[in-house]
Amino acid sequence: MGDAITLMLDADVITMRRSQQWVGGVVTFLLLSVLAVAYLLWPRFSFDDGPFFAEPFAGNPAELFALSSVDLKILGTTLFVLESRATQAPDSRTVFVLKNSSESIRWAKMTSVEFGRIQLVDLSPQWFVPGGWIVTIRPERTESGELYLSPFGEFRFFFHSW
Repeated sequence: MGDAITLMLDADVITMRRSQQWVGGVVTFLLLSVLAVAYLLWPRFSFDDGPFFAEPFAGNPAELFALSSVDLKILGTTLFVLESRATQAPDSRTVFVLKNSSESIRWAKMTSVEFGRIQLVDLSPQWFVPGGWIVTIRPERTESGELYLSPFGEFRFFFHSW
């Protein structure tokens, strides 16, 4: 009789442990899923629309003077090319242009006049641990900073030391 009760208790303990593991696995999966969705959607719905609250550039970026350009690579393969181009005086502004590896333009954004022309400093941007690239910038009228881009070419955020 005692052995039967012990076996029943052992079975209940094993069943309870399995159900706790299952619940823990579901909670972990849901948490990772929420983080992945947030990571992918944040650049699309962020109020920070790129460097210095830039506005879309409606003109032809090819007509602008090229300031600098960097290749955004993964494992030696260029996925995107980020360019900074200058508008004509008197209001020297920068237009950032992101191109695919096939040279088609994904987007072009024009920065505020207060920054002037902005150079892309790094010849080889660093990989950002959560995913994407860090590109160092040097504005004409303010201190240097960094742009953070996602692996899909959207802006994550920018850091600017005032």
